[in-house]
Amino acid sequence: MKRMAALCLLLAGCAAGDNGAALATWHGATLEDAIAQWGYPDAERSVAGAKQYDWVKSYQTVGTYGDSGQHTFICTRTLTLSLGRVVDAKATGNACPFDLSKFARR
Repeated sequence: MKRMAALCLLLAGCAAGDNGAALATWHGATLEDAIAQWGYPDAERSVAGAKQYDWVKSYQTVGTYGDSGQHTFICTRTLTLSLGRVVDAKATGNACPFDLSKFARR
């Protein structure tokens, strides 16, 4: 049980840490580009003169990995735009895929 929890934390840390080249493909894109690929964002906010947009996927499970507790899994993709163009992109959470290539701009 503890070994499985440690593995889950390790994998979540990898996905939430360095998002590498996949998300870097969004630099210079517009919000319209992101909406065309990911749909409308779930949230938006202004931060230090820039706009941040979040796309959130979450789900809950019960009784996984041999226990009876409830578990919440979430992955939030955030694009930060300044002057109408993406200047930062990241994915955070314990349910982001280990291989973030599916989040790359097409």
